[in-house]
Amino acid sequence: MNRIVSHAGPLVFGLLLACGAMTALEQAWGQSPSVTQQAQSLIDARYRGEVLFVRGKGTPGAVTNWTYFFYDPTAPNNFREVRIVDGKVDLFQPADLHRSAVSDLVFDPALNPVPVEAALKTARDYAAKNQITYDQTRVLLRRPAAGQPPAWRVELLQDGRARGVVATDSPGASFVRYDAAGTSGDGPHTAAEFGDDVKNTFLGIGGDLEQFFTGKRTVDQ
Repeated sequence: MNRIVSHAGPLVFGLLLACGAMTALEQAWGQSPSVTQQAQSLIDARYRGEVLFVRGKGTPGAVTNWTYFFYDPTAPNNFREVRIVDGKVDLFQPADLHRSAVSDLVFDPALNPVPVEAALKTARDYAAKNQITYDQTRVLLRRPAAGQPPAWRVELLQDGRARGVVATDSPGASFVRYDAAGTSGDGPHTAAEFGDDVKNTFLGIGGDLEQFFTGKRTVDQ
C-alpha cells in the first residue's frame, strides 16, 4: 500500500495512459489484448521485448495476478514494473531492481512458446501423482541461465504456506524436478539445491524476487 501511495502521481498518470493504450489495442485487434500485450503497450516500443522475468499468483488452474519487469534505460533504475490484476493494469512504475548486465537474460514473453497453463498442468499432474495438496500457486518465468530459453517454475502453496516448487523445461513445460519446501540434502531434487539456484540467479537483481520464492531478503540488504 505504501508503495502505491508514494507513487500516486505517476501511478494515476500511468493508469490513464494504460486506459488509452488498451482502447487503441482493442480497436486495432478487434478483441481484448493478452496480458503480455497489455504490459508491453505501456513500455517504450524499443524495449517491449526486453523482459527480465515475469511472475504471477493464482490458483492451481489459473493465474490472474501478473507482474512484468522490463529492462528500460529510460526509467530511473533502468527497469519498469507493470502489474495486471484480473485483466486490469494495477501498477505501473519504475522497478527497484539493481542489475547492470541483462543482455543475456532478457527475453520477449510474447514469443514464449509455452503458455502458463501448460506449466500449471505439469504441476497439477505431479501433485496428484504424489498426493500433494495445494490451493494456491505462484509462477515465475525467466531464463534459467544466460542463453537458455525461458522456463516456468510453479510454487505450490496450501493455506498460504509453501509446499514446494515444480520446475519445468522449455519448450514443452515437461517436468524437470520438484523441490520440497523445508527439506535438505545432497540430491538434485532438494529444496536446498533450489535455494542455491535462487541465490545465484537473483544476486545483483534485487531482493524482490528472492523474497518472492524464498521468504527471505538477503541480496540487497
